[in-house]
Amino acid sequence: ALGQARKLLEDCDKVENAHVIVGQLAAVTIEQAREAVDMLKNKAKSAAIVLGFVDDDKVTLLAGVTDDLVKKGLSAVDLVKAIAPIVDGGGGGRPQMAQAGGKKPEKINEALSKAEEIIKEKLTTI
Repeated sequence: ALGQARKLLEDCDKVENAHVIVGQLAAVTIEQAREAVDMLKNKAKSAAIVLGFVDDDKVTLLAGVTDDLVKKGLSAVDLVKAIAPIVDGGGGGRPQMAQAGGKKPEKINEALSKAEEIIKEKLTTI
């Protein structure tokens, strides 16, 4: 998971100085995905992260936002709440880290694209 996450960091877009890291991880556990989010936050310093993965017929979405962006009004909870319905799910958490589960793995790419759109829009307006 960490290797996949590093690759996402290398390839990610930036808005101002903030990294926008959105992507799908293959074959990971929720613990590994959380670790990946933490690692990305530490490495990127300023980042909004949404990672998704499919396990069996369920999809999990994980959002992480660094403190500097939380202070500006970007929240991981808002992110998962905005994209969870796309995968027919729901979730919550804290502004720094939130997660959602859903029943439509085939919609994971749509949910991740939407997350990226929302993050970029937010970062250009704050």
